[in-house]
Amino acid sequence: MAELSISPDAIRDALKDFVAAYEPSGAAATEVGTVVDAADGIAHVEGLPGVMANE
Repeated sequence: MAELSISPDAIRDALKDFVAAYEPSGAAATEVGTVVDAADGIAHVEGLPGVMANE
């Protein structure tokens, strides 16, 4: 079986190339709230200003 060896310089160069070409994708904004109470199929939630009734 052939032995595979990679030099640290090759790893460093590959990482540098990857980082230089990296373009982050647009992260989606997420609203996070807190469930205060849940009973009889109704949840009382705080911290979601964009939520409308019956959602």
